[in-house]
Amino acid sequence: MSSALKGLLRLMAPRPDHQARFVAAGGVGLLFELMMPEVGHRHSRLMQSLASLLALALAGGCGDAQEEARAAGGVDVLVAGLASMADGRAPGGDGGGEFDVYQIRFSLLNALALCVAGSDGNKAALREQAGFVPLVGLLRQLLARRAEAGGPADVEDEEHLEAAALRVLAASLEGSPANQDIVCKMGVPPLLLSLLCGPRACSEPPQLRLLSASCLGLLVERQPAAAEAAVAAGAVHAIMGRLQQEPGGEEEQDLLKALARVLRGGGPSGRRAAISMRAVPLLVRLLACAPPGPEAQAAADALAEIAAVDAETRSQIVHAGGLQALMERLESDAAAAGGGGADEQQQQQQQQQQQQQQQQQQQRGAGQAAGAAGSDGRLQTESGAAKPLGTTTSKPAALPALAAAMEAALTKAACFRLLSALAQGNSFAKNSARQASIFELLAALLARLQPEVEGEAARDAASAAAAEQLAAQLQQAHHGRALSRGGGGGGGGGGGGGGGSLGRHRRVPSDLEEGPSPAQQRQQRRDARRAAAATAALRRAELELCASAAQCCADICRGNHANQDSMGAGGLIERAAALLAAVVGAGLDAAARAAPLVGGLCDALAAAAEFHAANKVLARETGAADAVARLLLLAGGAGAAELRRPGVAGALAAGCGAVLSLVQDCEENQRVFARHSDGAFVPALFRLMAAGDAHLATQAA
Repeated sequence: MSSALKGLLRLMAPRPDHQARFVAAGGVGLLFELMMPEVGHRHSRLMQSLASLLALALAGGCGDAQEEARAAGGVDVLVAGLASMADGRAPGGDGGGEFDVYQIRFSLLNALALCVAGSDGNKAALREQAGFVPLVGLLRQLLARRAEAGGPADVEDEEHLEAAALRVLAASLEGSPANQDIVCKMGVPPLLLSLLCGPRACSEPPQLRLLSASCLGLLVERQPAAAEAAVAAGAVHAIMGRLQQEPGGEEEQDLLKALARVLRGGGPSGRRAAISMRAVPLLVRLLACAPPGPEAQAAADALAEIAAVDAETRSQIVHAGGLQALMERLESDAAAAGGGGADEQQQQQQQQQQQQQQQQQQQRGAGQAAGAAGSDGRLQTESGAAKPLGTTTSKPAALPALAAAMEAALTKAACFRLLSALAQGNSFAKNSARQASIFELLAALLARLQPEVEGEAARDAASAAAAEQLAAQLQQAHHGRALSRGGGGGGGGGGGGGGGSLGRHRRVPSDLEEGPSPAQQRQQRRDARRAAAATAALRRAELELCASAAQCCADICRGNHANQDSMGAGGLIERAAALLAAVVGAGLDAAARAAPLVGGLCDALAAAAEFHAANKVLARETGAADAVARLLLLAGGAGAAELRRPGVAGALAAGCGAVLSLVQDCEENQRVFARHSDGAFVPALFRLMAAGDAHLATQAA
C-alpha cells in the first residue's frame, strides 16, 4: 500500500491531467474509505500518505474533486482525524514519534483547506460536524505555546502548522456568514489580534501576520462589536503599516481586502484610524496604478468606506486625486470594453463553430475509427499532431478570457461604488463627474449591458414557465397512473418485462463505434461545467456592475439640477425604463434575484424626476412609470415570505420613492398611478404597508 501511494504521488505531482484522471476514476472517495479505519491511530504513516495524496488530488483544479469529497463525507473524516490528534505535541515534543503527529496534522489541515475552499456545501458540513472545535482548539494550543516559547527558534517548525490552520479558517470563513458568526463567538478575534498587533507582533513570521489579517477581516466585517475591538487593539495601524512598506503582489491584495473589511465593520473609529495613517494617498495611488483585479477593487472599496466619514474626508479624497483616478480608470475600461465587443462576438462565433465541428466529428467517429484500423484510436489533425478522438480545446482556452472580463466588471463596479460615496453631499464631485462625461459613459455602459440583463430576465421567465409546465406534466402523469391501476395493469407489466429482456441482451458498443471514450466524455463534461460556471460568474459580475452604475447615476443626480438635465438629455431615463421593464416583465422572482439592480434603477428614476418637470413627463412617456407601478403591483399580490427575501424590501422601498418623486406636483402622473390596473395600485400600497418592513411601510405610506 505504501509503495502504491508513493507511486501515485510521484505520478500526480507534476501532472494536473493525471490528477484529473485520478478524480474521474473515483480516487477521492476511495481515499476517504481508506482513511476511515486509520482515524484515531496517532502515528499512522498510512493516514499521512493518504492525506497528502488527497491534498494533491484536491489541488488539481478539478471541480469534481470537492463534490466527490462532499458525497463521500470527506469533511467528517478529516475533522475526526484532526480531533484524534488533539492532545499530541508538535516537533520538539517528548519523543521522535510525535513528529508523525505533526506531519499528520499538517497533511489533514492542507486537505481540509482545499476541501472547503470555494465549496458552500463543504463549508456547511464543516460547521455541522463541529469542525471548528478541534480547529480552534489546535490554533489556541499552538499560539499559547508560541507565547510561552523563549524565542522564534523554539517554535520554528510550528509556524507551518499554524499557517495551515489559519488557511483552513480563512477558506471556511470566505463567503459564509454562518461560519463567521460561529467562529467569532468562539473567541477567535483576540487570538488573531495577538498575532497581528500584539506585544510580540513585530517578531512574528510575516505569513502568520498576513493570514491573521485576512481571517480578522472576514470575521469582523459583519460583527460591529468585534470590529471596534479590533480597531481599538490597533488592527488598522498594523495593516496600514505593512501596506506602507509596499509589499506588492498577492500580499498587497490580501491586506487591502482585510483593510476594507475592517473599515466596513469598524465604523467611524476605524476610518479615522486609517486617515491618521495616511491611507488616502496610498489607496489613491493603488487605485490609479493597479491593473483591473482584486487589488484595484479592494483599494476602491477601502476608499469608499473612508469616504463615509464626513464631507471633509470626501473632499480630501477628491483633492488627493481619487476622483481623477477612478474617472481615468472608468474611461480606460470603457474604451477597452468598446474595442473588445467585436472580439467577444468573434469568440462566440468561434465557440459555436467548434461545437458544430465537435458534433460532426462525433457523428463521423465510427467511419474515421474504422479507417484508422491498426492505430490506437487517435486521429491525426491537420498539423500532424495526434489528438484524442472527440476532444476539443476550445473551452479551456475561453476560461481566461471569461475570468478577465469578470475581474474588469467587478473593478468597474467598485469604482462606481466609490463615485457614489464621493458624491454624497459633495457638489464639487457631482459637477466634476458631469464635466468628465460620466453620463455619456453610463449611457454607453447600460446600452452594452442591456442585452445581457434582458437575456437573463428572459431566461428567468423561461425557467419559471418550464417549471410550471413540468409541474402540470407530473400532475397529469400521476393522474394517468392512477387511472391505469384500475385495469390493464398486467399487460403493462408483461410489456415491461420484454423491454428488460431486450435491454439485457443489448450489444455493448465497441470503442471503434463510439466517438469519444468514456474518459474523454467525462473530461468534456468537466470542461463544459467549468465554462458554464465561468459564464455564470461573469453574468453575476455584469449584473453587479449594472446595479452599481444605476445607483451611481442616482447619487450624482440627486439634488443637482444640471445633472438631472444631463440624465434626461443623455437617454438614461429611456435606458432605465427599458431595463426595469425587462426585469419586472420576467416576474417577481426575477426581480428579487436582481434586487440591487431594481433598487438602483428606481433610485435613479427618483433622483432624475425630483423637482424636475421635464423628467417627470419623460418617465411617463418612456414607460418608466408603468414599470415601477407593475413592480409594486406584483409585490402587493405576493406572500410575506417572498417579500422577506434579501434585498426585496429595499428595492420595493426604492420603487415607492420613485413613485413619490414622479407624482409630486404632477397631476398627470398622479392620475396614471391612481388609475393603473383599474385602480389596483393604491390597495397594493396598503398591502405593502403591512409587509413587516419599517422602511418599506414608511415609503409606501
